[in-house]
Amino acid sequence: MRTLIAVALAAPLALAQSDPTPPAPTHYLGRRIAKTMSFHGAPWLIRRSREQEEQTSILLKNLGVKPGMVVCDLGSGNGYLTLPLAEMVGEKGKVFAVDIQPEMLRLLEKRARKAGLEDRITPVLCTPVDPRLPAGQVDLLIMVDVHHEVSHPEHVLRAIRKSLSKTGRVVFVEFRKEDIDVPIKHLHKMSKAQVHREATANGFRRVGSFDELPQQHVLFYARDDKWKGPPPTPAPTEVTAGTVTLTSKHLKVVVGHGDAKTPAGVTAVHHDGSGNLFPGGALVLGPRPEKPPTLRRHGTRTAELLYAATAGWPVRTSIRYTVTDEAIDILVTAVHERKPWASPVALRLSNHLPGDATLRFLGRDVGSRRSTPTRWIRHLPEGPTSHRESKRSTNPRPAMVPETPLAAARSPFVFSWPFAAARAGERTALLMAERTTRQEEFRFAHTPTTQDLILLQHRHAAGDPFTFVFRLQILERGDSDSLTSAYEAWCGERVKSP
Repeated sequence: MRTLIAVALAAPLALAQSDPTPPAPTHYLGRRIAKTMSFHGAPWLIRRSREQEEQTSILLKNLGVKPGMVVCDLGSGNGYLTLPLAEMVGEKGKVFAVDIQPEMLRLLEKRARKAGLEDRITPVLCTPVDPRLPAGQVDLLIMVDVHHEVSHPEHVLRAIRKSLSKTGRVVFVEFRKEDIDVPIKHLHKMSKAQVHREATANGFRRVGSFDELPQQHVLFYARDDKWKGPPPTPAPTEVTAGTVTLTSKHLKVVVGHGDAKTPAGVTAVHHDGSGNLFPGGALVLGPRPEKPPTLRRHGTRTAELLYAATAGWPVRTSIRYTVTDEAIDILVTAVHERKPWASPVALRLSNHLPGDATLRFLGRDVGSRRSTPTRWIRHLPEGPTSHRESKRSTNPRPAMVPETPLAAARSPFVFSWPFAAARAGERTALLMAERTTRQEEFRFAHTPTTQDLILLQHRHAAGDPFTFVFRLQILERGDSDSLTSAYEAWCGERVKSP
């Protein structure tokens, strides 16, 4: 056993020295990647209370493991599941115990020897991009609370796909992100939707699930033979550089469709073809594109292109900028006096992580520092709501302060009329407003699931003929795809060229 581990540990170390690991991304498909738990926390993995908390015995009974199977425990740690899996596959079976920390595998060696199971277990020291499994041999690969910590998920998932036998299965076991009562840090949870998004993007199809554990999802995936591989990278598009004046400063920008080459010295880029920005790029201000704007990421910063929803607002140009983690940059361009239907454009750069960022329509420079509790912004944008209304009314709309029902529901968020999206606890709240003449009282309904809608109806102060109906959809924090889809659906109905 000791010789086996020495060989298993030495081979990947030599490989890593000859093939450097690519830089690890901070996020993947809208999710922030968690850090791997250190081997110093190994005792926690085999704590006495774990069976009671997670009911791993029920998990093992529902995996479909049979004698003679080849099983992989990826992220095995010190072998909490590896040892019972070795018992289940029997003398003719095999368990690959894969971990990225040699200290964990040494702890596994001791436990396997003590249990007399060392002949059934093959420890493997993986690299960040390769679990180092034999091709086409694994009948069942399980990752228990592991996938969210994989530093290079795309590389690892595609390597796993190659390792599966024709009937092989991958089992993702992750703490339920949808359940706020699961006592695990939010970063160490995953939703079913997020697991599915990442698995299908790398050549898997879902074949089953098990929902009877107290805290975790159990999701089964198989290789999708119809998968044609990752989409090809589009050819770069030449772009035109320009300059936008921000008060006394200048921001160099480029505009492009699809991917774009960034000219030297350019600090802001917007393009509508892919989801990432390139080195030195942030976002561009320019004419309204045919498609609604979407959130873009630049390193750990967030860039958003924003449009005012109502034509005719008198919007001033302004900017605020700091370099701390609480920084918020907002630029709002004024409506052209001869084209009151033209849509104002706003640029917002922040140090918020992409999962914390908000998409919002803005009529003026508004925002909330990250260090302060989120709250309703009480004052609506100054000025009329439309060019037509400007001829008959110049009074600003009254404040809306429905804080008591929100506080009772424990779902604070930032609001800026007529559209906003912000964090609600550890989720994202997408707020959409519609103007109506109905006079209805404010109502609030909340359920803890991520897909439910919250309906808000609020009557303005006396003398105001308009009522606004708000729809608030709670989405998972960091679920940028869902947020963008809901945002685009909303924009598709309301943001159209005159």
